[in-house]
Amino acid sequence: MKPKTADDIARLMARAGQAFRAGNLSRAGKDAEDVLKAVPEHGEALYCLGLVRHNQGKTVQAMTLLRRALAAHPGFAPCAVTLSKMLLETGDGDGALRVLSDALAQNPGDANLAFELGRTRIILGDPAGGAEDLGRAAELAPEAPPVYGSLGIAYQL
Repeated sequence: MKPKTADDIARLMARAGQAFRAGNLSRAGKDAEDVLKAVPEHGEALYCLGLVRHNQGKTVQAMTLLRRALAAHPGFAPCAVTLSKMLLETGDGDGALRVLSDALAQNPGDANLAFELGRTRIILGDPAGGAEDLGRAAELAPEAPPVYGSLGIAYQL
């Protein structure tokens, strides 16, 4: 079904999200594809379809979809975090850092992006840079215990 109104798109995206959470990748993918027929650069639909493709083992397709989502909606934080993790898993550490840095520049108050950037720097062997980003995350979200655990690790390295 090609959605005709914003309400149709919202309903399809809600259904796609529910289907994805229930493990029904085929329904989630179909609903996201239907939205993309109406709005080819719909960030949430591109993100959803990227998650579906990743869960189907189609990592290259997933990363292409997530890149499109970020191109259409720079700073889309959940998408940036997901893409950065895929890039890191496929050996593109520089790409992961770039995606997170760009998203954080768009969302300077996002503690989770700062946390993920710090964590990624530590994984890639830059504990000092990681500590700086984790410190920023701690300032933004002082109640988030994982930040402090990772910050402690960074200081020990």
